[in-house]
Amino acid sequence: MSRAGGHETAVVEVARIVAERVGTTGAVVGVDLNPGMLTVARSVAATGSRSGAPIEWREANADKLPFPGESFHVVYCQLGLQFFADRVAALREMRRVLCAEGRLALMVWRSIHESPGFAVLAESLERHVGQAAAAMALVQTACLSQICWHAEPSENRQWAS
Repeated sequence: MSRAGGHETAVVEVARIVAERVGTTGAVVGVDLNPGMLTVARSVAATGSRSGAPIEWREANADKLPFPGESFHVVYCQLGLQFFADRVAALREMRRVLCAEGRLALMVWRSIHESPGFAVLAESLERHVGQAAAAMALVQTACLSQICWHAEPSENRQWAS
């Protein structure tokens, strides 16, 4: 399941890659609270050819996902965590829909010192999510375990293997 868009074309690309990996017997679901973002995702996903599982797009709130428990092997949340009103509730809900050995991958921006040009965005993220220790504590509060923190994008590739 791909949760929260941010930049829908990137979410669609992740969904396409996952759809190819799980094949025609798998399932891929993209979720966003914003119907406009879902329209963009559906439109982008409809372009070009691809193989693998069909991609379903659903409107839902992160802290009330419309899926039974243990429905997914992977939940990927891209640029959404920092915007959720109740981040712990959203993380708990993501954990609820993960199977016992499932993986949760979160992507949020780094601090302004690591991302010049995004001063306003980085300031907002620091205010709402904080640094690594605070983010890790937030994830642990949601009862997730075996947590690892990757500061570099190239380090995060192992979660999907």
